[in-house]
Amino acid sequence: MNKTENDTIWVVTGAYGHQLFGFNFSDSKLEEFFAILPHSKSIQTVKIYGRFLVSGSNDENINVYDLWTAKQYGTLYGHEGSINEIGFHENYLFSVSEDSKVFVWRTNDWEKLMELSSHKEGINSIAIHPTGRVALTVSKDKTLRMWNLLNGSLSVTKTLEKAASKVCWNNSAKKFALLFPQKLEIYSSENFRSIATFAPKSSPINCFAWINDSTLIVGLNDGSLSIYDVNNTKIPILTNDDLHHQRVSEISVIVPQQNNKPLNYYNIFSISSDGKLVAWKLSGLAPQNSNVKKKKKKKAKNQIAIHNS
Repeated sequence: MNKTENDTIWVVTGAYGHQLFGFNFSDSKLEEFFAILPHSKSIQTVKIYGRFLVSGSNDENINVYDLWTAKQYGTLYGHEGSINEIGFHENYLFSVSEDSKVFVWRTNDWEKLMELSSHKEGINSIAIHPTGRVALTVSKDKTLRMWNLLNGSLSVTKTLEKAASKVCWNNSAKKFALLFPQKLEIYSSENFRSIATFAPKSSPINCFAWINDSTLIVGLNDGSLSIYDVNNTKIPILTNDDLHHQRVSEISVIVPQQNNKPLNYYNIFSISSDGKLVAWKLSGLAPQNSNVKKKKKKKAKNQIAIHNS
């Protein structure tokens, strides 16, 4: 498979049936270009970085694929538990597992460089700072931890009321978000204090993604999608309940490029528990549903380069 043009987006979905499906998204169309069966158990996490696709599974393995050739590149071993999340920063891959460990891998030769161990239970999520110097992890042990990636030491431990399932920096890394069973909490990176809480009464939040530095999109259990400003947690900027009719499992936000220049709108991909993958265009943040444009619906199997829980 030849390399796609720079205005084409690769979309990869995973399935509870252990499968991965790859799509090219271009000119508002999704076209499948591969389907593989890489794992012996369900896929937990999928990420794309450059030409590489990496997937982690309940089979405790991390598989690496070359999207240019549509072939498996290799398998990374070492974790002794389900791979819950993986993430990239420049030439490094980070993986977290039910074995309560963080592994850091070098992508030019896929050698494991570092092992971080401090959590008492399985790690649910990891977020790498844009500088690559620190990372945040959340665990079933009800803690948030910050790691110094320059020397592998633990910098901060914060006890939480409940275990968070997801952690994610905003674009500037001045804030980060934690997803809990009944709410989404925004924290200041400076003092780790909560500055905003999202807890919709209609339905619990199941997933989220930052759109820009102060705006989030959340997917709810009832299938609806809402966009919020962190300065107004009560009233969403925009809500759409037509795209999905079952639990929204994951969301990915991309600023598309043409000729290596960013365009003035967002491509948002959302997927629901019934396997419906939707690609839509957000051209503004005005409080009107008319700005949400349905571009394409296609039956998929559960994920979009990220895990469907």
